[in-house]
Amino acid sequence: MPPVEQQVKIVIDTELRINSIKKAITHLDKLREAGALTNDEYQNSLDMLEKQEGGYYKIALKMKNQEIALKKLNKQQQDAAKNSRRMTSAYLSLMFTGMALTRVFGGMVKSVLDVLGVSDMLSATLLVTLLPALEPVSDMLFNIMDFFMNLPEPVQKVIGGFVLLASAIGYLFTFIGMFGTFFAGGWAVVGKAITALWGLLTGFVSWVAGALGVSFGAAFAIIAAIIAAVVALITGAIAAWKNNFLGFKDAVIGVWEAIKTIIGGFVTFFKGIWDVIAGIFTGNFDRIKQGFGLMGEGIKNIFKGIANFVINIINALVGLILSALAQIIRPIQWIWNKVPGHSKVTWYEDIMSAGAGKGLIPSFATGGVMPYTGLAQLHAGETITPAGQSINSAPTINIQASISNDYDVRRLADQLSKYWVNDMERISKSRGMI
Repeated sequence: MPPVEQQVKIVIDTELRINSIKKAITHLDKLREAGALTNDEYQNSLDMLEKQEGGYYKIALKMKNQEIALKKLNKQQQDAAKNSRRMTSAYLSLMFTGMALTRVFGGMVKSVLDVLGVSDMLSATLLVTLLPALEPVSDMLFNIMDFFMNLPEPVQKVIGGFVLLASAIGYLFTFIGMFGTFFAGGWAVVGKAITALWGLLTGFVSWVAGALGVSFGAAFAIIAAIIAAVVALITGAIAAWKNNFLGFKDAVIGVWEAIKTIIGGFVTFFKGIWDVIAGIFTGNFDRIKQGFGLMGEGIKNIFKGIANFVINIINALVGLILSALAQIIRPIQWIWNKVPGHSKVTWYEDIMSAGAGKGLIPSFATGGVMPYTGLAQLHAGETITPAGQSINSAPTINIQASISNDYDVRRLADQLSKYWVNDMERISKSRGMI
């Protein structure tokens, strides 16, 4: 075997043997750290390995210690670099904070110094101090200005043109750089946003397809139909509210009034319970009777509110669904009218005008002042009084109160009469009455 090849083989074998010893030492270290070997067993294993390998063991151990030291050094360098970056960021933050404080409060200090004349005195002091040092420089600057002023006119034109051209190129580069940076940054942000949104959309569609067991296209069509339905419902609700389509506006307001009626019914019912309990303990049979009356009134209002709630919910849902269907017809009508040769149609307008202000199911009358202009349902025996006209009425009103003498009765009657007359006159003159 040639000497060179033999030397190469010796180097390779030595390196392999040293690497095997390092791996064995590393394995023993892991076993000791895991608790599989005691310190004595660990040391005995190293002694046995040293006896078997001899000098190779010492070389491998030294190389392993050097690698550990290099790793620690690299770790220290990385930590130092991180700390340096943190310190740099901290100093930058401190610098920007100082600049902001100087901008905000420095102007105030400068204004005060100007008023006191300190700025002018400081300028004069610096002028006197720097004048001896700047005199030689000023002479040199004057010589330079004389040189340029005494140049021939063609040369001055060439220099001036070069300055103007350099300035124009500078402005052009600034403009291109600003807009290029703006559009590049904007496009990068928009592109990333579009990519992220597209990834979310495709991922959601894929999840829907997997959940429903359909293809990607079918899942996309289902999601598109749901979105179109939601848009139709929203636009349908807006249109139905504007012209009170099939009593939609009345129904929504009626739902709220029904909720208030139910809550008021519960309040009245519990007031009745309280009156019954108080009447039992005080021996006041009139209060007990009053309490049962309030309980009955509360139960009646609760069921009345529930009935109105259900009726108005049905009216609102029917009006909303039909108005949403009309919103679907609206783009179809627009496409139909854009096709040449077709006569213009008004399907959408006809549907919306046909259902304007027309409720489906009448609810129980609650009375009170009309909160908006619209249709009202009247009952037999009711009187309509337009605004500005007076009304003569003799209502029967039941009052439940505790009165100690005849004077209290007359005083209560006088006060109630004044309140009712004033309220009736005010309401009839301003809005009319039903």
